[in-house]
Amino acid sequence: MTRGGAAWIALVGAASVLGLPRVARGDQVDSRYGFAPVVGTGFAVVSHAAPLPSFVGLTALGGEFLGEVPPWGGFLRAEFVSSGDGGRWTELSFALGGSRRLVGAAGRVSLLARAGVAYQHWMGSSGGCGVLLFVPNSCMSQGPPPMMGLIMAVTPVTSYSGDVLGILGGVRLELPVGPLYFAVDTSATPGLDVGSSSPGALIGFRLDLLVGFRDRRSTDETPEPQQTGPRFRRGT
Repeated sequence: MTRGGAAWIALVGAASVLGLPRVARGDQVDSRYGFAPVVGTGFAVVSHAAPLPSFVGLTALGGEFLGEVPPWGGFLRAEFVSSGDGGRWTELSFALGGSRRLVGAAGRVSLLARAGVAYQHWMGSSGGCGVLLFVPNSCMSQGPPPMMGLIMAVTPVTSYSGDVLGILGGVRLELPVGPLYFAVDTSATPGLDVGSSSPGALIGFRLDLLVGFRDRRSTDETPEPQQTGPRFRRGT
């Protein structure tokens, strides 16, 4: 693994400790905000991919800033997506959108609908060094140098690079457990290349997991109001 890949894993590991989905203090939930790392998997169908595969499996690693004033919320996500040597596609992805709480209250098992816009920078290469899963590396299209004194046939390397704009839609299942915050996302992102003919039109499907720590200074339940005012004794 490259130094850049190890540094990326260390950064996301630190964020999983520091990123705290929070609940505002007080008698009731007013707002929630925080940061959580994201790890996921999925697949994509690409229309103009030849000579690369048009159906590829994907891995994803990134982070998401999230906030909510129930029942509405918003999010900003950035992540690196890779298909490894099997597909030789990589992607830098950014998504901005909103959410609507459908079932459940903040701090409890609940279901949210999510939608937004996505920008993806896709890169592909038919040759060169290995493409890592989950983490980026700095080698994408450089092949190994030939040995001295040998004449080797050079295989042409086809490289692609394109900017894709798309629409993200999906649902999130929140599963708070004690001090931990778990969330499972399922989403679909259709998109269209706006700068070149490849990767062209595409659609991606994802299953993601978010993990963070909840703010234990808050309370998930609204305390019952205390009786105030003068008390009167019933006469006999």
